Amino acid sequence: MIKKEAVLQRVLQTVPGILTWAVLTSPLWLGYKFPLAVIFLVTFLCFFWVYRAFVHTIGSYIGYKRYKKEVATDWSSLCRKLPSVEKMRHLILIPAVNESYEVLKNTLGGIVKSDFPKSQIIIALTCEERGAKEVKQRIETLKKEFNTKLPEILFYTHPAGIAGEAIGAAAANRTWGGRHAVAELKKRG
Repeated sequence: MIKKEAVLQRVLQTVPGILTWAVLTSPLWLGYKFPLAVIFLVTFLCFFWVYRAFVHTIGSYIGYKRYKKEVATDWSSLCRKLPSVEKMRHLILIPAVNESYEVLKNTLGGIVKSDFPKSQIIIALTCEERGAKEVKQRIETLKKEFNTKLPEILFYTHPAGIAGEAIGAAAANRTWGGRHAVAELKKRG
């Protein structure tokens, strides 16, 4: 049974390649019997790809124009005009596994350089259990270093072996840290 499945799997894997080569070489072997069909096929493909290139070019142009417009917008001043800007808090979730001190320091340093009020920023660092001991020491050092610049740095350890989670997937670490940070902030009010 397993051998039949393996053979079927191999046959199904080769079908796309065979079809691709058949279409690519069809003008050569199909041109002898049906030259008119080959002419129509090649003409259709030429027009089709010219059309696709045209649509792609127009889409790229429109996208670039929109990009330039968004980059030129002063989002910071628009944000400051919001009525509830003083109440606004930013939770920045930073997942870590075995990042070095320099990487974590540069990450926090980049946040410090932003022009958003630091009193409204909450940092939540979340670490995988397998590297928690080393990362926790780095985080404690960084907390001391950045305590005046970033008043709130939370730290969570994502335990290993949770049923249903993919091992080594970064999303599980982020989800764990995000859920716990939000729960803690809700508890505070």
